[in-house]
Amino acid sequence: MKKLFIINIFFFLVALPLRAEESGSGVYHLKGQYAGELGVASLGFGKRFTSWYKLTGMYGYVPAWDDAHAIHTIALKQDFKLWQINSNLQSYFDLTILHAFGNLMQPTLKEEGQSLWDSINNSSEAVLALGGEYRFKNVALYSEIGVLGHWLFYYLGNTDTVTLADSVTITFGFNYYF
Repeated sequence: MKKLFIINIFFFLVALPLRAEESGSGVYHLKGQYAGELGVASLGFGKRFTSWYKLTGMYGYVPAWDDAHAIHTIALKQDFKLWQINSNLQSYFDLTILHAFGNLMQPTLKEEGQSLWDSINNSSEAVLALGGEYRFKNVALYSEIGVLGHWLFYYLGNTDTVTLADSVTITFGFNYYF
């Protein structure tokens, strides 16, 4: 998992030096999302840096159900345009780097002697997804299907500890472009 965390940080640092394509600074779009890897509902603001890349910072929330605690997440969603079918319809590849506050996403409690690094690393995740967006004027609807990054590492390691069915994520949402 340490490798996954380091890879996530690398992708984040690669995105920082890119220059914004729009004249002037500020927010390019508002993104809302239902379901998926970030929680039941999430909201964020983003910016397009090139004609093929945009970055969105998001906050997600999962309410407390049964006797569980509510879960709060933060994420960076990076969208890389694959192809544009017409002026309204496009597909893209998405890399999301997310973190859940605390160690609440893990099925086991924090073990005695667990380091701070392990606690942070256990609550961080990457998601690789393919998405499609249909835009009309300033509003776009999108859908994504993806896989959690930890499954890829388990799969590459030839272990069946985590199944693909447990790691698939489906997301629906909207973008409002300013």
